[in-house]
Amino acid sequence: METCALDVADRGPLTLDEVGKILGVTRERVRQIEVAALEKLQEAGGRTLRQLLT
Repeated sequence: METCALDVADRGPLTLDEVGKILGVTRERVRQIEVAALEKLQEAGGRTLRQLLT
């Protein structure tokens, strides 16, 4: 399995298809995960990412 964070830094932005191939999921599933993650971040308001992960 590849590490996405480092690959993105090297390659630049990835398409949903490319992320899906790396993670072994469909493009649609990547889109669903992205939407859910963005909603969680918006709901978090001023909390930091570290606070959200603990």
